[in-house]
Parts: sequence; C-alpha cells; structure tokens
Amino acid sequence: MVKILHLYRDLWVDGGIPYQTRCLIEGQIKTGSLLVSFAQKGNSLETWPHLLHPNHSSVVTSGLNSLFQLREILRAHKPDIVHITGLWIPIHQLWAIEVSRAKVPYVVSTHGNLSPHGMEVRFGEKKQVFSRILAKKFWHRFFDLPLLQNAAGIQVHSPYEMDLVKSAGLQNIFIVPNGIQSEWVGSYDDQPRKLHNPITFLHLGRLDIYHKGLDLICQALKGLVQSGHSQQVKVILAGPGVKDSRDVLKRWAKQIGNGILEIRDGVWGKDKDNIWRETDYFLNLYRYAGMAIAPSEAVAKGIPLIASREGHFGDWAADSGFGIQVPLDGEKLLKTMAALLNLSESDYQDLSKNALRFAKTYTWDKVANDVVHAYQRLLDLGRFKELG
Repeated sequence: MVKILHLYRDLWVDGGIPYQTRCLIEGQIKTGSLLVSFAQKGNSLETWPHLLHPNHSSVVTSGLNSLFQLREILRAHKPDIVHITGLWIPIHQLWAIEVSRAKVPYVVSTHGNLSPHGMEVRFGEKKQVFSRILAKKFWHRFFDLPLLQNAAGIQVHSPYEMDLVKSAGLQNIFIVPNGIQSEWVGSYDDQPRKLHNPITFLHLGRLDIYHKGLDLICQALKGLVQSGHSQQVKVILAGPGVKDSRDVLKRWAKQIGNGILEIRDGVWGKDKDNIWRETDYFLNLYRYAGMAIAPSEAVAKGIPLIASREGHFGDWAADSGFGIQVPLDGEKLLKTMAALLNLSESDYQDLSKNALRFAKTYTWDKVANDVVHAYQRLLDLGRFKELG
C-alpha cells in the first residue's frame, strides 16, 4: 500500500485537468492506496464529494501561508510519495521545495506544459513580445527544469510528451495516458458505427481558434470545397466561444458555403448523445494540451480521431489503429480528410472497433493502478534529490 499526497492548486475547480486529476485520485482510492489531496482554489461539495473525507482532502489558503500548511500536512500524514500536477502554476514550484526539504520523493505530471506552442501562450500572454519571451525562457530554465530534474519520476501522457521530456535531458519517465470513464464506453447497444452522407467531422469543446487548431480545420475544409467535395463533407464546430471566435468562425462558414461548416453552441446530456450519433470523425488538431476530455469521450463512443501529436492523441491513434496522426498543417489535413471521404465502410468500422478497444483498455481504474505501480517502482529505486 502506498500513501500518496496529491498537490494541485486547482483540484476542485471546473476544467479538464482538474476533472481528470480527480478521476485519477478516485481510481487510486479504489486500489487501496491512502490518499491526501492538497488544493488552494474551490471547495464545492458539488464539484467533488471526497472533499469531506478526512483522509482525502485539505483546503489551504493562498500564497505563502500555504507553505506552512503543507509543512504540517507532510508531518501529520507522512506520505510515501507526492504527486504534483502541472508546471504552469508558480506556487507548485514552492510546494516542491517544501516537499523535497521534508525528504519525500515527488512525481510531476506535465500535462502538455512543455510543448513549444504551449510555451508561447504561457501565463495567458499570447503576444510574442521580446520581454515576455525572455521571461518565459528564464522561468523554464530556472524553475521548470529544476522541478523536473529533482523529481523521482515524471509522468507523461503520450510518446510526443516523452520525446519533449527526453530532449531536455530528463530521465525516470513513465508513460500513462489520461483515462476514460468506463460508463462512456460503447453506449450504442454495441451496434457497429456506419458512415453518414455527407461524412461528418466534429470538433467539440471551446472554440479557441489557435489552441484547438480550428483555423487549420477551416483551411482544409475550404480546400475540400474548392476541389469539388462540397456534397461529401460536413464539419461541426460545437462549444462555447472564446472572445470573438464565434463571430470569426461564422464569417468563415459563410465563405465556405451554407451547411458545410456548422457553428453550434456547447452540448450536454441528450444533445451530446445526438451529436455523437451524427459524427463520423473527431478532429483533435490541438496545438497544445494534455489529453483532453472531449476526444477521450469520442474514442469511448467508437469515433475515430484525426489527431495531432501536440494534442497527445496523435501517437496513440496511429499506434493503436483508431485514427490518423496529422501534422499541424492545413494542406496535409486536407489530404487526410479527402482520403477519408473514400474510406470503405469495413475499414471505417475497423478504426471504430480499435477506438473502443483502446477505451476499454485505458479506463480510469486501469490508469490509476498503472500510476500506483509506477510510484512503487520509483520508491524501490530510492531515487531522491533535494530541491532548493
């Protein structure tokens, strides 16, 4: 049995990574591991009922006061290992120093924070002002890398992320993807999926044009229409807008042609079930991210992915045969989509079956168990360095 302390400032707030981290913790509880979680923002019981469990949660104050509270929690609970989620939150750097001073080994899960495109938008600043570029490089060199270099282990979620971590000269890496909710899997009475006419491609999630690669999708779709495929293809972009993104996308939809590019609001419940039913392929052209929730749910429905490496599904889709890996290039995406318009029903169903197989393999319970086993291997190695 391993006693684990999870450190993540945003554990109890809305969002993909907080939700996925809570799923990991819940899965680890099922393994019989003793857990403590340590968070700073949000304390809603509706967000996470485990908040009331005395062995599972601690709410702390913001800023430097949290260091004193962390020190007391380390003394009281005496964890075997600490799991830190993400690099992008500055207080995590100080928490890691406190953990290392207590002589407790820690693991960091990077969640896409090392990708070049992710670095560009770090700290919410998308303008590449020279002073900002220098500040980001300084932070990466003197804060990110020491945090990772002194970790007992680094969890990455994809082969792409492993390549990034290895290129920084880091070791003790283990690869475990984000999990998939078992109740999502195969919710269509196990009937084989059939292609629609027209072939329908979906992006579901925030309509962030740069982050989600929606400009590349629209570029490829425009090229398909110009090459005579307007009757064979439809793209749905569904989700909440980001700043003026909805207006921009609607303008592009008019230029491409009526009914070929649909811009929809976010969907939930039965509306989400319906959109899965009308979808043939999920477009995961993220420029940076961890393994997001929407493409995970698509895979669980047996929907093949067209995915970038940078979105952390590209390698998995290609290696496990449930989709196509594409570079972040509109022309190459166009060629991929054009080829899929001619894919046979049987070949499509092979992709769909492989998607379901992947989803059944990487449920959150399985992922949580794999991560706990990785902790145990690292503890057996006895690797520890003090940070700070």
